[in-house]
Amino acid sequence: MNQTLTIYELPTSLFDRCQPLYAETWFDLPAYDSVREGRQPGRIFVDKTESPTAALLCRTYDDFIAGTPNAALRTFIKDAPEEPDVFQHVYCYAPIGEAWAQALREDAPMAVIPRRNYQWQPGTAAPEIAPPAGSRVERIDLALAEQADRALPLPFLRMFWGSHQALIENGFAYCALQGDAITSVVYAIAQSSTGVIAGIDTIEKFQRQGYGAAASAAFIREALERGLQILWDTDDENVRSWKLAEKLGFVQHAPFQELRPPEWKLNMTRGVWSRGDTHADGVVEWARDY
Repeated sequence: MNQTLTIYELPTSLFDRCQPLYAETWFDLPAYDSVREGRQPGRIFVDKTESPTAALLCRTYDDFIAGTPNAALRTFIKDAPEEPDVFQHVYCYAPIGEAWAQALREDAPMAVIPRRNYQWQPGTAAPEIAPPAGSRVERIDLALAEQADRALPLPFLRMFWGSHQALIENGFAYCALQGDAITSVVYAIAQSSTGVIAGIDTIEKFQRQGYGAAASAAFIREALERGLQILWDTDDENVRSWKLAEKLGFVQHAPFQELRPPEWKLNMTRGVWSRGDTHADGVVEWARDY
């Protein structure tokens, strides 16, 4: 007898059903909340439509997995089907809790990436850091956002926000400039109503000259004015990033880990999972037959 595994993709209007699974997250909570609040694009798959016990949040770069591992969602992640068009964009998985981390490692080859988790302490004033002589720091507008993505190794602002306009409307960013050239960009990787995760990229020839620190100070100042908790994450081996975080005044909290497939490439499947019915409330079924 054939058996069927089914998972459910929630519409944006029902994202709140997953909130209990992510509420105790000690790292990157704005990454989930920004999607739940409709500020940034993302998709959520769950094991049950009512009171889900496991969830996969797919957004740019990182997929956040919460709850208790179960056969349906675990198989969906292991199979990495092409049809939903989400696994093509995975950079890393961010499992919340050791149970999911262990399940992912058991199901497929995964490299462990230790991550440092820095947070801004309430009541701490923003640092005052002047940019190098002859340069300036500016808040990024639409034109500067487009220029920044042309200058960066990847178009991070558009990737994380879906469009530059979305960043301007729902987030914020700063850049340091030397003349008309962008030297460093500090931007909201994720921003919710209560918190923001800072990202920084400095053009190689301008690194270690103070541009990133000056742009970061301006970013921190605005975040505090908005009443946002500020997070700064970095790979443990990225010494320059976490040294800058400490110089700026961030305090390290409990670390976490991300898991990535070898060479950042998943062995995706095709024709194994299929899209099924769409419920009246907008829930979409995804099914796999044995």
